[in-house]
Amino acid sequence: MTRRQRAVRAAFVALAVGLGWGIRGNFGHQLGAMVPGALLAMSFAYVSGQDRMFRLMPALAFVGALTMSLGGTMSYGTLHGYAKSPSFVNYTYGYFTLFLCGAVWGGPCGAGIGLLLESKPTKLREWAGAVWATILWGLITFAVVVSCFGFHINPPRSDISVAFVGGMIGLFVWLHKRGKWFGLKGALWGAVGFGLSMTLSRLLGNASYMVPFIQDNWKVMEIGCGMIGGFILSYALLGKEVQYDELPPWAAGASYVGLFFVMVGIPVLHWIQRMPRKDTIEKVVNKKDLLVADRGALIDTLQNAMLGLQIVAVVGALIWLVLHVRNKVKGFRFPILIFALILLLTSNIRSVWPLIGIGEAGFQVQAAFCVIYLLMIVFMLFPRPRPVVEPEWASDSPHVVKAVLASVLIFAFMIAANAPIDRLAGRYGKLRSDGTRSKPSDGSNDRFPLAGHMD
Repeated sequence: MTRRQRAVRAAFVALAVGLGWGIRGNFGHQLGAMVPGALLAMSFAYVSGQDRMFRLMPALAFVGALTMSLGGTMSYGTLHGYAKSPSFVNYTYGYFTLFLCGAVWGGPCGAGIGLLLESKPTKLREWAGAVWATILWGLITFAVVVSCFGFHINPPRSDISVAFVGGMIGLFVWLHKRGKWFGLKGALWGAVGFGLSMTLSRLLGNASYMVPFIQDNWKVMEIGCGMIGGFILSYALLGKEVQYDELPPWAAGASYVGLFFVMVGIPVLHWIQRMPRKDTIEKVVNKKDLLVADRGALIDTLQNAMLGLQIVAVVGALIWLVLHVRNKVKGFRFPILIFALILLLTSNIRSVWPLIGIGEAGFQVQAAFCVIYLLMIVFMLFPRPRPVVEPEWASDSPHVVKAVLASVLIFAFMIAANAPIDRLAGRYGKLRSDGTRSKPSDGSNDRFPLAGHMD
């Protein structure tokens, strides 16, 4: 597979995951993180060009959603505050811990996808072994780092990310010892891809302060994180040939559960947990410049629209089930587009878009989501990519040296670029009412209060 072919296909995955990660930010935690995880796995299956991937798509989407959701347990907002600090020690620490945090988001997801695509199907006891090794290493790491040495990664927030980093190391060890080379490659590039994406997108968010008009720098970070991570991971994994048509019976059964969980369960849970009627009332009441006269009627309309989306989700799941059972690969596009559309509209409804004022940052965010979705449709208007596979020795090679070098070089660039970006934002950023300009360090945090500040 040529670099151009990889890049074009990975660009579609980047769009899907960028949309999913942006939507994730509107809902948060484990539930929100399931959206980019499912879209990553589904879009990767599509751009592989292999018909056999269609049979695996429900299982891939299920595993992608569950493994990506794990990162939603962590608290990482304070780490972004460190990366916005004008202090060299603090922003270096912030970028480093963000890399670790992003690695824990993407590593398990990459490993899960990789294990599903191993040349020999991964057995149930092997899945259990991977989970057990991850949990054990996580507990030991937390006990040593936090309980024994008393190190807190982002006080006063939770230290659970320390356990997740330890668990990620344990997963690497288990994959290597068991000879799960494509799973190891997925874990490595998932960790590197989303580690770099979390840090690079923070740098983009900092740079966005220089834009002299209304925008949401946090959303710049979130969409950028999904796009960069999705691109790197899919670029690295493309070329693996799927060598079997059917999953083991236990996995086939789980994939049917996964099909309904992804297409129906995720939208329903978003409605129940994140958009109850009282939440909709609060959203509508608090919007001062809402472009509607009867707000009571709007609340009813929004709730009915959410109910309608759940009906669409059920119908979509049934259609996907028929396509899956009959192996109708011509329907490859359907699950991706309908799932992304349901969650896009869910995000629109929660934001009361487009009835909010066009001058609000939230308006531009939801409009950006729609543009990304339209770009996904444009990509799918072209013929489905043809399968381009590599020999097993090439597709399974993790390219550890490349991963390490890329991480070190890009990290060094970010550290060098952060302080100049903060100074430029202070000079050219958006003017505030007091005549000063906004810049990243205005909302920064310090992990090490005694560190000197750079002018």
